Amino acid sequence: MLNLGFIGEDERKIDSKDRVPLPFKFKNYIEERATNPEAKNTIILKKAKGGKRCLEAMPSETWEKMVNEYIQKATLDNENQDDELWKKTRGAFEVKIDSMGRIRIPKILKEFANINKKVIFIGAIDRIQIWSEEELKKYDEENP
Repeated sequence: MLNLGFIGEDERKIDSKDRVPLPFKFKNYIEERATNPEAKNTIILKKAKGGKRCLEAMPSETWEKMVNEYIQKATLDNENQDDELWKKTRGAFEVKIDSMGRIRIPKILKEFANINKKVIFIGAIDRIQIWSEEELKKYDEENP
């Protein structure tokens, strides 16, 4: 099995219940890489970092690895560390992939990323970016 990460781009429509099907290649990659059976249908969905108006989705085991790294580095007397932690976790949601391969985007994240009827999934090696068509167009124009 090749380890190419999440690559490529795919467009999907979001339904009236805020569900959107994951591209098969991304869903398949999550399932193939999961070592824990629960991780085969669970992702973490969060606001993107760096001021981008998009979402990031990552396998739950990738998130778990970040949590374990944080715990190893954590100290009790570092207030800045606490601030950084809650900024990362505040907008993060555990999301299940349903039997049809869909995820439900929480309202707060949908509003943050300006998602309406269509989303663009973009592979970013260890995570997936999820953009609204409008925000991606704006980002591409501002960052040629």
